Amino acid sequence: MDIKKAKELSWRMRNGKSINIQCMDDSHLQNTIKMLKRNAKNKALKDKISSLSDKDKKVYMRERKIKRIANEPDFDLIWEKFVSEIYWDMIYEQKKRENFLFT
Repeated sequence: MDIKKAKELSWRMRNGKSINIQCMDDSHLQNTIKMLKRNAKNKALKDKISSLSDKDKKVYMRERKIKRIANEPDFDLIWEKFVSEIYWDMIYEQKKRENFLFT
């Protein structure tokens, strides 16, 4: 997890415009972090399901089972492999802001 200087990084928004991470307001930064984490968890879940046999896929495709997989303690270790690199830079920026507020 190589964290670059946040001031050098920009995020491409839905409308196609880029915004510097440091220029994002707090709610925009938090919502983007949540979205990136949610997307990574979905990719990890799809990856886990794709590795199963057809018989097991039918079982795992049930909504109850998928929700249970997503809440397994070791699932947090799995989804981190699928998260975008910029996620960690955004976390760094968020922590910098939190530290600034409390110092």
